This record gives sequence, structure tokens and C-alpha cells, in this order.
Amino acid sequence: MAALPIGAEARYAGIVICRQQPGTASGVVFMTLEDETGLVNLILWPEVFRRNRPLVGSRSFLAAAGRIEAERGAAHLVVESLFPPTLPSPEAEFPPPLPRFEIEIGEEPRSWR
Repeated sequence: MAALPIGAEARYAGIVICRQQPGTASGVVFMTLEDETGLVNLILWPEVFRRNRPLVGSRSFLAAAGRIEAERGAAHLVVESLFPPTLPSPEAEFPPPLPRFEIEIGEEPRSWR
């Protein structure tokens, strides 16, 4: 995430490590998510927090979309929306199978249009 330019749109999903709403932060909520690449700090302005309050308080695995910002050398994601990440069902083939094209031996391949 730190490699993205400031102001870039980004999405991130990870395990919720902590949630903080300091009394001195004027309603701003700070969260930290973690995935296999490391930690990402999230900032939720009061209106974003109000819209997403059920997700913020109930999910241990969460996804966020927003814009990259940086202050004093630390990059963070200013959240515009939160959502539960979706994973493929255990029954689904992963990766999905490639389409099959049947060609008879000696037959000229048809053009792709």
C-alpha cells in the first residue's frame, strides 16, 4: 500500500487487529487491518463510521475502499466504504476452468472474431 501514490484509490482486505475511537479525535475511528503482506491503518471519518457501524463492530475480516493519504511518513487509507469480503465457495473450482476449443486434426483453425 505504501508504494501507491498519495491520493490513489485503493482496496484492502484483512483481519481486524484493532479499533480505536479516542475521545479527543472528534468522532474519527482508527482501525488496523492485517494480511499476509503487513498492516494497513484505516481512518474513518464520523459519517463513514455512522454508515458502517454494524460492520465496524461485528466483523473480524473486513474490506475497505478509499484513498491513500500520508502524514509524517506514515501511509494510511482514508475509508470511503467498508464491505465484507467475498470468497469463492468451497465447491467452486479455483482457478475457474479455461474454455475448451475442439479442433479436429487436420482442420484449419477458425479465426477469432
